Amino acid sequence: MICLNIAFMLAISASLVSLSNSLEKKLTIAKNLKPKNIRRIKVTPEIEKTYTSFDKDKIEKKKLGIEICDFATTITKVFSEQELENFYRNINNVKIKKGLFFKACAYYAPLVNKIVVKKSKENSLYHELFHLASSKVDGKNLFVGFCQYQDGNVVGLGLNEGYTELLNRRYFKNHINPNSYNVEVLITTLLESIVTKEKMEYFYLTSDLKSLLKELQKYNSNIKIMHLVADLDYLNKYLYSEPKKHQEILLYKLEKIISFLKETYINKLKSLNILNENTVVEMLNFSEKLNLLRETGAFFLAEKENLLQKTNKKR
Repeated sequence: MICLNIAFMLAISASLVSLSNSLEKKLTIAKNLKPKNIRRIKVTPEIEKTYTSFDKDKIEKKKLGIEICDFATTITKVFSEQELENFYRNINNVKIKKGLFFKACAYYAPLVNKIVVKKSKENSLYHELFHLASSKVDGKNLFVGFCQYQDGNVVGLGLNEGYTELLNRRYFKNHINPNSYNVEVLITTLLESIVTKEKMEYFYLTSDLKSLLKELQKYNSNIKIMHLVADLDYLNKYLYSEPKKHQEILLYKLEKIISFLKETYINKLKSLNILNENTVVEMLNFSEKLNLLRETGAFFLAEKENLLQKTNKKR
């Protein structure tokens, strides 16, 4: 039975979507996404300082101070001091502003350590606080969870937003937007199944994209891993803004990501050489999640396009 299930999974992984050469040419990785440009944080005197506490009295006086303290109290119970160094460095001096005139529900600006939240969208604060808790600044270069901003280039934005929202849903179920980053959340959930929850959370909170990619290199090639990062960035950029214009490529990117996740997961199982009933159950659960990812991506594209068409008609 176990052998049959493995054969089934291998058969699934081999059934990749065939695509035209013309479409493949559109999907090359940008130069700035080569592995040599993914780096560890340069240790500056400011980063080297150790921060191990937050000033509750000071924070409570800020706008949305009660919510910030709620966030702080929860994560300090869950994560270690080492994992929370970024959080402690940023939290006491964070600036909070409520705004009206911007598209996003909220955003975090690491360079000035400021969170802006749209009025009536206060639930978005918790997602942004995870960005704060995973951010380091090295001069003009920013390290925000799994995202790196270097010399005008951005790497890992899709991966970062997906995992940020995954953590938000995991630890603050009453403060989420159920329509935020659903595709990216599913992808990072599957990645976490490969990397493990403990390692993935640690890499995220310590802004260590490089170590995450190194962990994936145990089970797949550098070039495929970098394609994953690039494809996730593409999904994150166009899935919410121009789905019809990019629909064919978006669906292809999604299939590439699904293929990568299948292959990487199976390679991990092979390397562990552990086969038992629990492993088979995990394999089948992983396969079901891949199917859910495919269905969610296709559904979201269709729904987003319908919404955009209705909006354009009203105009």
